[in-house]
Amino acid sequence: MFAPALSTVEIGFDHEGHMWALFGEKNIKEHARDPSTLLGSLVRFEPLRNTSTSGAKSITFPQKSDLQHEMVFAWGFRSPWKGVFDSWGRWWVGDVGGVHEELNLVSSSSYFGWNDAYGGPCNTSSSPSAKCDNITDPYVWWNRSMDDPLTLEDPYAEDILMMVVWVGPLIHSHNGTGEFVIFGDWYKGWIRAVRIGAEGEILGHEYIGHLPFATAWVKDDD
Repeated sequence: MFAPALSTVEIGFDHEGHMWALFGEKNIKEHARDPSTLLGSLVRFEPLRNTSTSGAKSITFPQKSDLQHEMVFAWGFRSPWKGVFDSWGRWWVGDVGGVHEELNLVSSSSYFGWNDAYGGPCNTSSSPSAKCDNITDPYVWWNRSMDDPLTLEDPYAEDILMMVVWVGPLIHSHNGTGEFVIFGDWYKGWIRAVRIGAEGEILGHEYIGHLPFATAWVKDDD
């Protein structure tokens, strides 16, 4: 099992000591589709240490595309706002969308579809498109409607026709049987937890509470 992350960030270190960072597509959708650019992506690299100049060098990992930039690990994000690296070497990335919000699970070099597709499963027309063949669907997604299934589970959901995904910290169970990835919708106010078992198995997600407009987390002994 890998050393866990302590908080959610746009930049951090993985279990091998490599730095990772999240970048949006800067309102140019073509960036997200293009694995040769760092924008709209999760990048991994080795920061240069103890040298007279700052910078980074690439690391070796299995690439999915011949056109893929050597530092791009996953791409196809619109605006990845906050991510957390779990104890099993996976990233949980919230992607702020236009019609849907997404929680994406990144475990290998993958394309997540923006803006060929958003939400999921990939279905850009009345029938699945051929462009969906190489797209990794989000782990979970929702829309701004008050009738969305995730919003309906929260009896206190705010009736605001806006939505923004957030991803909270990695929380370890007190009895050592696993951990939780916390996520929610900033406007609707619902909070959910992805439960991860002691062997790294993903055991689904469930509603755990209500808190609109969360802006920060405090980690204490509890």
